[in-house]
Amino acid sequence: MYWSKRRTHGKRSGNRLLRILAGLIVFCVFCLREPVSAQETGVPLDLQAKLFLSALTYDKSLLRDSDGVLTVGILYVAGAARSEKKAQSFRAILERYKDKKVSGLVLKTVMCGCAEVDAFRRSIKQDAFDVVYMAPGMKPLVRRLSMVTRTEKVFTFTSEIEYVAEGGLSMAVGVENNKPKLYLNLDAARAEGADFNSRLLRIVRIVGKSDR
Repeated sequence: MYWSKRRTHGKRSGNRLLRILAGLIVFCVFCLREPVSAQETGVPLDLQAKLFLSALTYDKSLLRDSDGVLTVGILYVAGAARSEKKAQSFRAILERYKDKKVSGLVLKTVMCGCAEVDAFRRSIKQDAFDVVYMAPGMKPLVRRLSMVTRTEKVFTFTSEIEYVAEGGLSMAVGVENNKPKLYLNLDAARAEGADFNSRLLRIVRIVGKSDR
């Protein structure tokens, strides 16, 4: 799959990207083998990654603020085996796309083990994160972490819908009525500096409250 977009986009190219993203969601339906609740992530990691990268192509801020590299921080709970394993698996999948580009940007991934908020803030600055994927296990810290990502203008993505609906992160992929769904906290996304094309908003579910 080709992720790169030109800087000028006509209506035809925008509609094509929307069809690609919608097609991925439909494809995910056939990969779900049993019903799951809306709070569980029944979408395989490789399809989560594809949806995530596709969604990023609708963020108009990436080209405005970029140095030519899209750095994705993979955040997990330091010392927590399940969280680290999920983070490593997600990174391994993203690494498959290193020869591709996201909105013309070269993809780079960085693992980030976190036990406290200040360490996360330092990692953002040191590694120049543009986007952060938060693995499971971050619930006790997620609200404080989201305050950092808003200050530093770093877009967040996760497989934990609760982190988006209640914790203030921007985007999650999950399952609703046994179908894959992208969940977007629009207020959080804007606070983190994202500027999504309105076409994306047609196929996501808006969650979260403006008053945190």
